[in-house]
Amino acid sequence: MHIRIYFVNQSNILREKWSITTPTTFLEGELSLKKYQVQINSGVLYALVGPPGGWSLRVGYQAARAPNAITEASHIEGVWDERAFA
Repeated sequence: MHIRIYFVNQSNILREKWSITTPTTFLEGELSLKKYQVQINSGVLYALVGPPGGWSLRVGYQAARAPNAITEASHIEGVWDERAFA
């Protein structure tokens, strides 16, 4: 079983926790190290895994630097990157 949890902490930072072996032990995810700032009173809008045949993670949220857009953190080929959508 592979579980990943995405959430916003009290400091409005996007966080990731994950577990492979048991849902009672969660480790800090690499996304948490990026310290992406989320708009106050916002949260995670979506989290996607895919596409079939590949492996990537996409997490959407409202960034503090672009509150009128959806920002997406993407993990593709082992690297987290952030970009805003119109």
